[in-house]
Amino acid sequence: MTKRITYNSPNGKIVGLLDLPELATGGKCPIAILLHGIGDHKATPFMNTVSASLQQKGIGTLRIDFNGHGESDGSFTDMTITSEVGDAIAAIHYVEQLPQTERILLVGHSQGGVASILTAGQIGNETIDHLVLLAPAVVLRDGARNGNILGGTFNPYQLPETLPIVWGVLGRNYIEDAKQLPIHEEFVKYKGKTTIIHGTADEVVPTSYSEELKRLSRNAELVILNGYGHSFEPDASIVGKYIS
Repeated sequence: MTKRITYNSPNGKIVGLLDLPELATGGKCPIAILLHGIGDHKATPFMNTVSASLQQKGIGTLRIDFNGHGESDGSFTDMTITSEVGDAIAAIHYVEQLPQTERILLVGHSQGGVASILTAGQIGNETIDHLVLLAPAVVLRDGARNGNILGGTFNPYQLPETLPIVWGVLGRNYIEDAKQLPIHEEFVKYKGKTTIIHGTADEVVPTSYSEELKRLSRNAELVILNGYGHSFEPDASIVGKYIS
């Protein structure tokens, strides 16, 4: 049964969908916090499929709308990846307080994968039991430095105030933030179980970025799925196979 929830983050009200498997009275289960990509939201077909695949394994899920997305507070133009980390940390605190929580998984797709890396580096494996990165968009930092973010081009030495992309208009703060993200530095801080899943047909993020992450961590398992795209088309449920 899906329950609509709200909680407060540094960016205002965040809206999420909580799904728990059937539990005995007083029972507990693992709960995965699912973090969507840029321009997406908590109830896309991709997010719904991943959530359902985990519920079938007895893993509860909390899907959230990041600030500036879906039903949550904030504007898309004001959103940054660092602000999304604030939303994710607040989601972890929310799940920690649930009486049904046995352990916490953090599952991030695309830009949500980058936010997951930064969050895990700050929070640590004492709280996050399993970090799962689905086609993490580490390429965004290079794009911000080189003047091309998701097809929006600009002079990296003279940043625009706004940058139109397919999902809306990014603000200058987004670009400045993305250029400075300590992605690899935070990734190596996390010492818990890590699974990186990436498809060879991904036209948004080259698999080389995930391969680089794998080289940085002894705790990381890299799963390369032949023929799967950025949102793991043709069948996103396959990612559930690797999450436990």
